[in-house]
Parts: sequence; structure tokens; C-alpha cells
Amino acid sequence: MINGQPTFEYDITNAYKDEEKPWKKPGADISDYFNYGFTEETWAQYCDRQRRLRAENNLARLNTTHVKFS
Repeated sequence: MINGQPTFEYDITNAYKDEEKPWKKPGADISDYFNYGFTEETWAQYCDRQRRLRAENNLARLNTTHVKFS
């Protein structure tokens, strides 16, 4: 969790101004901030995908609870 939000919901691209992003400072090691080969851009894409998949999963779960079987 970051600031009380699930990690995938935290908007890292808008949370900091570009000059405040420590991973963009000269000499910074991006792997100190992102794991598994992620970058700021690929992390944002991953989070978007997680949000979509979770929303689809929740919708599918709601639909199956309203289906009547005869």
C-alpha cells in the first residue's frame, strides 16, 4: 500500500513532478525503485492492466451471482 491505496491504484506518473522523481536523477539506479525490469512507463501499463482485469473479474463475478440455473 502507498498512502493508503493499493499499489496498483497509486498513480506514480502524476504523484511527482518530473524533477522530483528520484529514479530520473543523474546516477540513479532505476532498480532501486522498480523491480522485475519495470520502468515508470511499464509499471503504469501494468497497473492499468491490473485495474482492468480486476474490474472485469468483479463484473463477471456479479453476473454469475445473478444467473439463475433451472
